[in-house]
Amino acid sequence: MTKILYVEDNPDNFRLVKTLLETSGYEVVGAADGIEAIVRAPQEMPDLVLMDINIPSLSGYEVTTKIKSMKGLEEVPVVALTAKTMKGDKDMALAAGCVGFIAKPIDPFTFVQDVESFLKGRQDKIPVVEEQSVLREYSRTLVTHLEEKVTQLQEYNRKLQESEERYRTLVENVNIGIWFLSPERNTLFMNQRMRDLLGVGQLDPASPDRFLEEEAAEAFRNHLQLCAEGRPQLWETKILTMRRVSREAVVSGVALGQHQGGTSGFLLSFLDVTEKKALERQLQQVHKLESLSTLTAGVAHDFNNILTIIQNNAKLLVTRSDLPEEDLRKLRNIEGASDRGSALTSQLLAFSREKPTNLQVLAPVEVLQRFCTFFANYKKPSVQLRYPTYATVPRIVADANQVEQVLLNLATNAQDAMPGGGVLEFDLRAESRTRETVMSGSVGGDYVCFIVRDTGNGIPAEIRHRIFEPFFTTKPPGKGTGLGLSAVFGIVKRHEGFIEVDSKVGAGTEFRVYFPVEGEKSEIPGEVDLRILSHGRYTVLVVEDEEMLGDLLCDMLMELGIKVHYAENLAKARQILDSKSAEINFILLDYQLPDMDVSGILKYLRTATPHIRIVFTSGYRLEEIRQKEGPVDIDGFLKKPFDLQSLTMMLKQML
Repeated sequence: MTKILYVEDNPDNFRLVKTLLETSGYEVVGAADGIEAIVRAPQEMPDLVLMDINIPSLSGYEVTTKIKSMKGLEEVPVVALTAKTMKGDKDMALAAGCVGFIAKPIDPFTFVQDVESFLKGRQDKIPVVEEQSVLREYSRTLVTHLEEKVTQLQEYNRKLQESEERYRTLVENVNIGIWFLSPERNTLFMNQRMRDLLGVGQLDPASPDRFLEEEAAEAFRNHLQLCAEGRPQLWETKILTMRRVSREAVVSGVALGQHQGGTSGFLLSFLDVTEKKALERQLQQVHKLESLSTLTAGVAHDFNNILTIIQNNAKLLVTRSDLPEEDLRKLRNIEGASDRGSALTSQLLAFSREKPTNLQVLAPVEVLQRFCTFFANYKKPSVQLRYPTYATVPRIVADANQVEQVLLNLATNAQDAMPGGGVLEFDLRAESRTRETVMSGSVGGDYVCFIVRDTGNGIPAEIRHRIFEPFFTTKPPGKGTGLGLSAVFGIVKRHEGFIEVDSKVGAGTEFRVYFPVEGEKSEIPGEVDLRILSHGRYTVLVVEDEEMLGDLLCDMLMELGIKVHYAENLAKARQILDSKSAEINFILLDYQLPDMDVSGILKYLRTATPHIRIVFTSGYRLEEIRQKEGPVDIDGFLKKPFDLQSLTMMLKQML
């Protein structure tokens, strides 16, 4: 079937010609402008070209000349269709290589016959006498068109260069790694951020397989396959840099230039989220430790109530001189065991972040030197101790004993990590930290950093996140309680500080403990006079639902020479107050009595017995009670667990 290429930008004209020719048995293919005609002509290899002279992008003259120069199309007749009636226009068409022309608008009755005549070899001629003139005019027109096209091309190139510069500036300065890959996953381009992320040079022909472990590489290939199927991907992966350092990244991938049977490559963007993921894991760990802290505090409070009963009853019995020596020995054993249990519970409460009780303004270098002098007599001979004798750092407000407990726990662990000996080094420095650089959720500010560094075995990365958990230990059974670092964590947190750890297996560990520097509003409790109470002058009402603890309180108060009334619930307490309120000076009221309306009972006591001093007893801190209840109108507070000395101190403060 004879094929005709019709170059026409007017859809109505194209449909008319296509209908006329196809009705007569011809195959018609179209092109809407000059550039499309130049592309389609060698693809279709038509038997005839119908060329509208007035078409976009290139003139019909230029397109005709180009087509006639193509291999295999030199002899294909090109017929000009033009509405121009001037003889010069027709001559220009013939000079460009057209075999003839058909006037527009076309005549449907003669159009097909005209086309067939050109297919049979018809060729319009330019008179010889005019040929040179026409060629000169045609050359002039071509030169004019060429100059216009060169000017346009220069403008296009300028805009293209500006666009490329904008693109390159954007790509090279964006904080995201950009990586172009070929369909075979070879590197076509990567920006500077991507090269920095991988640690490769400008000319390194990096392939993704070099930077991915086996599992990540397989997932990478699967995602690229889905991209090639037209499904953009978003996934997380781990990258190994040239130095084999693991980095975490979020990858976005899309295929480029998709066409039937494949793609021309892949565009990948890499967002480095290593630090973000580390912060997330640390935040999760802090939340986990907070939950453990709450649980531990509850267990420790209940356990302390039991220990308080055992411990103080044993102490009261030991003071009796009429007991047989064997009974006294057993009581001292009970007392010693309960003391050890109390010490264990104190560590649990340290982890649960009870408030420091003996805040002082401390010079960190003095605290460190005092501790190191003590520890020098305690350490193994194979451990070399180093510490500064001078350091210019600000003062801190802290409990000195608890700071030394932190140093002792860290030093003991460091010594245990160096069974064959090594170096244990302490240091001090002042640092200003922003909230963003504080890894454990503390606020930013000025800190003094205590550094404890050893050359021991190091802590494996897979357990590093667990070292502050209570009861977690890597020591053999019987060699450790697993409470040392959890106590360190609790002490530091309740001083509003934080801890950082760096460790490498076989190369040692460094703990950095941060305490806030002294502030203007630091509150330091004063000393309490512990003079003996006068006997028989005061009466106390004890309200405690745990009978053994209530009996113990009564015994301890009577040991101090104080008259006591005891009530196991609020109803009994009201009965006693109704009949004996005039003689009562204090009421020791358990905060956790069942079904107690705190504000209601306080309002009742202030109204009915305004002369009686009210003291809360509780295993919770007073700050926690106020946080839950709001302001509480009480005169004193006795923290459980307590002993005879703390009870005496509280009463002396009340008096």
